Amino acid sequence: MEEELSRQFGKLSATGETDSRDDLHSDEFESQHDVTESDPAGKCNLIVNYLPHDIDDPSLKNLFAEFGEIVMTKVVRDKNTKKSLGYGFVKFLKEEDAAQAIDKMNGLSLGHKNLKVSVARPPSLEIRNCKLYVTNLPKEYSERDVVLLFKQFGE
Repeated sequence: MEEELSRQFGKLSATGETDSRDDLHSDEFESQHDVTESDPAGKCNLIVNYLPHDIDDPSLKNLFAEFGEIVMTKVVRDKNTKKSLGYGFVKFLKEEDAAQAIDKMNGLSLGHKNLKVSVARPPSLEIRNCKLYVTNLPKEYSERDVVLLFKQFGE
């Protein structure tokens, strides 16, 4: 059974990391996300939750463009299907522009959802790879089965 799941989901290293990086943690995004001289507190990078699934990077940028100069935008997508996961990131050049965007866009009704906009947590080693999204498990799997499957990689 374990071999079957490894074949379906990809191999895991001893640390529990998959053997390929997904779009969420691309090198390009992480380098843009880092705290910089112009953003010493790391408050220019926003996470936008509850995005409609049909929004793309240029549309996300257009949605926030009125608040100031944007360094980059990224809608997070499923690695295999390329479908939006319903959230993304907008990084502004200036902290005050990011604050204004939070003030005006948080709670905005877009489609059938209300956006949740806030300052994104910077990536760090201690929070990296602490959550794992697993899909396509056999329907008969219980929570206990999943815990047993992944227990060898840590608690």
